[in-house]
Amino acid sequence: MAASSNMGLSRTSLTQQVAAQLVNYVREKGLKPGDSIPTTRSLAAKFGVNSATLREALRQLEATGGILLRHGSGIFVGPNLDRLLLANPTSPAVSMEMAIQLINARLAIEPQIAALAALNYSTDDLAVLSEALPVSRQPVTEGPRNLPSPNFHRALAAASRNVILFEIIDSILTAYRWEQHTIRVVFADRERDHQQHVSIFDAVSDRDPHRSALLTEAHLKDILGATLKAASSPSDTSPALVRD
Repeated sequence: MAASSNMGLSRTSLTQQVAAQLVNYVREKGLKPGDSIPTTRSLAAKFGVNSATLREALRQLEATGGILLRHGSGIFVGPNLDRLLLANPTSPAVSMEMAIQLINARLAIEPQIAALAALNYSTDDLAVLSEALPVSRQPVTEGPRNLPSPNFHRALAAASRNVILFEIIDSILTAYRWEQHTIRVVFADRERDHQQHVSIFDAVSDRDPHRSALLTEAHLKDILGATLKAASSPSDTSPALVRD
């Protein structure tokens, strides 16, 4: 039994080593998301392992979006290869309480993100923010699969030029997409949401970190107030919190 356990540990360690070697290979070659990677056979030969171990390493990287395996096409660099934070795909059940906690978590960090965006944004960042403005006017759909894109708050985090803060916001919005949908149902005044985004955009564009932070805080508090009101209303008038 002990020998079997050691063999399992050795195999796991070898798989992780191969995965790390593959990541280093991609970085050394300067490959970008979407670029192709050599075949399984050539990679196994390069790293001195059998095909089964190489496939296990590939599956590990595929699970986190580090690589993409396309049957019949090959292996490609994925969008998440260099990410430090990833959303948990098995997020807990949806509840109004979780939606409220989500807004409070965002209140703790997004005003500062807006301030950093005002100080650090590039011309391209501002263009993406501008592109996201009319999206907030889109009507609420029946589920989160078609949440508006680009997302204004995700674009704002990208404009902060802080990778960790961006990944935190991106992971939150990805993992809690159902809660985000619920918040959009509760805060249903699309024009009001849009105008608040416009005010934040103008403050960021003016490179005014103080006003950017205050407006972002006010925007999220407005959403929180609407969500708290919905949570205290009779259950038959509250938005449905059901996953598909």
